Amino acid sequence: MTLNRYMAIDYGRSRVGIALSDPLLTIARPLLTLANDNEHLCNEISKIIELQNVVKIVVGLPLSMNGEDSAFTLEVREFASKLEKKLQIKVILWDERLSSDEARNILRNSGYSLAQSKKKVDQLAATLILQDYLDSSK
Repeated sequence: MTLNRYMAIDYGRSRVGIALSDPLLTIARPLLTLANDNEHLCNEISKIIELQNVVKIVVGLPLSMNGEDSAFTLEVREFASKLEKKLQIKVILWDERLSSDEARNILRNSGYSLAQSKKKVDQLAATLILQDYLDSSK
């Protein structure tokens, strides 16, 4: 029996945070941060999907505080659409307002330096997005 997982992506112009659920789809955990070079990003995500038996991707949608799309929101929507078509996997857009700020606060309160947090903030933000999605699905 193959155990399936969900993946979350915190998309950024330079870095992309990745998180995975456990096979029971209850707990999210950080996985890694990828460079957003656009050429290799989909291939790297595809490898993770295959290795980890990912059946759904949750992409954080950076809406403005009033809930409207910004130019960056449209960029993320385009990325999610491209990902879904290219990888033939279900992609869900999930409101991620303030997830990166929350991730920074968690890292700062955990004693990480600014340099250390830069390396972890994107994958922690992806973890927060995925955990929010998993919690809402219960």
